[in-house]
Amino acid sequence: MGKTFSLLLFLLIVPIQFMFAQFGGGSGIESDPYRIYNIEQWTEFAEEYNNPQSVYGDFSGIHLRLMGNINDTINIRMVGYIPSSNSYKEFNGHFHGGGHTIVLSMPQYGESFQWYWMKSVGEVGSIDSIDFRGKISSKCMSVIVETNYGHISYCTMDFDCSGYLPEDLYSGMCQYNLGVIEYVSNYTQIPMGSAFIGICDENQEGAIISHCINYAEMNPKEETAIVAGISHINYGGIIEYCMNVGDINNVRWETAGILVQNFSVQHEVYDYENHEMVVDTIMRGVIRNCINLGNMQCVEINNVMKGAFVAENTEGLIQNCFNAGNTKGYITDDYFLENDTVHIGVFGYADNSALNINYTIENCLNVGNTSGVFINVIINNNEENRLSNNYFDKQMCGGLGSDTASAIESRLTMQLTGDTPELRAMLGDGWSYAQGRYPVPLGFENDSIALRAATPIFLHAESDDNYEHIDSVASHFTVSTANGTSWTTVSHNIEISGENATLRYVGSETLKTRYENLYEKRIKLNIVSVPVVAESYDFQDIDIFPNPTNNILNITSSEPISEIEIVNVMGQVVKRMEANANNVVCDVEDLKAGVYMVRIYSEQPIASVRYNMRKFVKQ
Repeated sequence: MGKTFSLLLFLLIVPIQFMFAQFGGGSGIESDPYRIYNIEQWTEFAEEYNNPQSVYGDFSGIHLRLMGNINDTINIRMVGYIPSSNSYKEFNGHFHGGGHTIVLSMPQYGESFQWYWMKSVGEVGSIDSIDFRGKISSKCMSVIVETNYGHISYCTMDFDCSGYLPEDLYSGMCQYNLGVIEYVSNYTQIPMGSAFIGICDENQEGAIISHCINYAEMNPKEETAIVAGISHINYGGIIEYCMNVGDINNVRWETAGILVQNFSVQHEVYDYENHEMVVDTIMRGVIRNCINLGNMQCVEINNVMKGAFVAENTEGLIQNCFNAGNTKGYITDDYFLENDTVHIGVFGYADNSALNINYTIENCLNVGNTSGVFINVIINNNEENRLSNNYFDKQMCGGLGSDTASAIESRLTMQLTGDTPELRAMLGDGWSYAQGRYPVPLGFENDSIALRAATPIFLHAESDDNYEHIDSVASHFTVSTANGTSWTTVSHNIEISGENATLRYVGSETLKTRYENLYEKRIKLNIVSVPVVAESYDFQDIDIFPNPTNNILNITSSEPISEIEIVNVMGQVVKRMEANANNVVCDVEDLKAGVYMVRIYSEQPIASVRYNMRKFVKQ
């Protein structure tokens, strides 16, 4: 009996030990995934997947976890080719990177492109939490996954592509997305190549690209034809909560900060009763709650689409999008226009000619210097309400564009910042509002880079018709220091102290604010004259209270106060009081909620006026 029991126990234990010996241990379930510690176990996994006779098949339902960094030199790892059917497996397992790095140090490979590292992720497959790095040389890889039907998330890409040639392509995470790509970031810089796409080349029907960011500067040689921070073509898919931070320079053909082409797609079925094809479903291309911060400077000899945000919107929907990128350059020989030269726009053009579905661009905000051009070309504009509630900051735009009521309208910076009922009514519920900044699309209210980009400067403005803009600055102004923002200057023609910007000399000046090494906001100003101002003087023992206040502001000073002025963030004097006392009570109940400065003058002859500034908040 004892020997029989021992034999049975041995037979039970051996298979379990063998199973746990696969890869680096584990049983392949979610709570106990197969573990991969080194290149040998990684190779075992790849060879097992590529084997047509694999006992794991396409790894359906199986979980694997990377337990350390891997250096891989194999050009194409996960092919899954099945010769008997001339087909390929789709990886339907779950590969968890654990935040570790896979270094792909790939040499040049052959005379034709070897597109991918993995052929395809299946509908129930997933890849997450991998940092892809290394060197990819000419013709060795243009995407990590050729086709994604499943779920790719929380991955980063930061490759050395210094060996790329003019005919090479880089399309980021995947070539074709038919599933979900989310929380993926691209840092890869491309010095050359025929195309540069930050995240995914084609986003297809019903597919989603969400919460993805391109940080890379896109400064290629002139051979580069196509550049987009997030995606090249959106065929009836959804791109949402994505952001482009990288600048774009010297691109000859199709160019956009977020997406080059946004299409809607319709499907037809045959109506046997009426013997005709009828439309079954329509999938609209949707771009929503996205941000472009990249500056664009393009090659001028060009006759195709360019947009600081989206180059072409054909019957698609664009809503709740924010552009703070600047553009420099023109489109020449534009075959859509009689005018041969136009400024690059926030959106290249909009069209409903193919399927006769209304394109929609709504609730979007531009605060970048795009010369006031919002959309370069509108084709077949015979429907109403396709452009609605879009706004741009006319003080931040050099050459001003024309307003179109309820479609594209200009506003002063003060009217586009803060949290007011008026601003909420303009842009709607898809935005996050706060004092001291522009609205940002929902989904970015806690994003440090987006908040830094939304931090404004407030040039002087007397009214909607009498204001200064970046090409014509002649008055001192204020800067917002919200979100931990500090500003610096390049030429020192402006002196910044706290929130006060004082003009010193005529000439050009660039204001900059930076967030770590990831983003720098630049606002270029042209100072046309410098005002003569009163002398600022630091009084002793000044106090203002309560602060914040609802209705009454008390001002006390050890020196007699001759006059006070209350100034809003645009430099407008909204209230003035004469006084001759050390204590002044000012009624501010009629002021709108917001941040103000009180300018306190001493009792001195006008030739030697002295004043002091204090900030307060009206609730």
